[in-house]
Amino acid sequence: MSNRYDNLIAEKERLECKINQQKTRLQLKRNSENNIKRKKRTRSLIQKGALLEKYFDVAHLSVNETESFLSHFSGHIKNEMPERFKQRNTPV
Repeated sequence: MSNRYDNLIAEKERLECKINQQKTRLQLKRNSENNIKRKKRTRSLIQKGALLEKYFDVAHLSVNETESFLSHFSGHIKNEMPERFKQRNTPV
């Protein structure tokens, strides 16, 4: 009886260890996916910032000045934006 009990305890510990390993793998996968998304977004922001500097010649402006510059024109740009550039609301 004691031997069977010891076997069950050992099996329980082995399974708990396996569960913890799977949880760790899942968390690592989620972290990796989040890291990839973050890197893609960072790259996109850098590219858009470079385009902003290229086409509007605002490299000499500070962040606050750039924001003020953009806010000055944002109303006009939003109103005159061609349909193909407008954000589409896609169902989830």
